[in-house]
Amino acid sequence: MGIILKKGSAGIAAALRRKVGKIVVSAATEAFGEMGEELVNGIVSGDLSSWDDQSGALRSSIGCGVVCSGQIIKTFGFKSVLNDQTGAVEGKAYLAKLAQQWSRYACALIIVAGKEYAVYVEAIDGKVVLSSARLRAKHIMVDRIKEKIREKLEHENRR
Repeated sequence: MGIILKKGSAGIAAALRRKVGKIVVSAATEAFGEMGEELVNGIVSGDLSSWDDQSGALRSSIGCGVVCSGQIIKTFGFKSVLNDQTGAVEGKAYLAKLAQQWSRYACALIIVAGKEYAVYVEAIDGKVVLSSARLRAKHIMVDRIKEKIREKLEHENRR
């Protein structure tokens, strides 16, 4: 015995695509948030970075945002280090600027060092600021998103 949908199957297919799309975006958003927090903690703690603080401004300017359609929905980091008050402000401003440039994407993780001289610390001084975090994210992000999708689909099946 089989079930055949003769009328309205296009509507059912469209509803299914919307539902699956929502699950994928939700899973990516969760995975990006967890990954961003993990990477920012690694950078700030020195596990994924290698420069010595002078003023704390560079480390304070480091953070991330989960961005959906250009809107920042979650941030992490931008904590004052060595009583620096400027780094966090500049980091958040840089994140907001980049978020607008990513408006055509459903979901993205943006990790920033808001101080302009971060690139010089990496290029000229040969220190690691964000590059190792980027490599780590590329290496494990797809698996993390797949895991979250699997969890959400299992949750949906239980409902």
